[in-house]
Amino acid sequence: MRWIMSQIARLGDYLMSLSDRARMQLIIIALLMLGGGGVYKLVRSVQRLSEPLPAASAQELIRPMQRLFSDTKGNLNSYQQTRRQELSRLDSLATIRTKQTETP
Repeated sequence: MRWIMSQIARLGDYLMSLSDRARMQLIIIALLMLGGGGVYKLVRSVQRLSEPLPAASAQELIRPMQRLFSDTKGNLNSYQQTRRQELSRLDSLATIRTKQTETP
């Protein structure tokens, strides 16, 4: 950790020793490299999008949807079961409460 901090400090000292013009040129070069990388990635992704996808079988398309349906159905069932349990618990508490208030 100390080595990393010392390297960062040395880099900062070096950058401060550069003239304003040299720092400006360094920043412009870094920005051009970043921009060029972004343009390159954009061009590559557009080329990849224009390539046709391999044909998938019907089973390959249906299998992820079936998995999603079964996961969602399982979550819904557990939610409904928890909700029913909670409602029955609240009903029993309400029944006990009304019995307590009715008896003097």
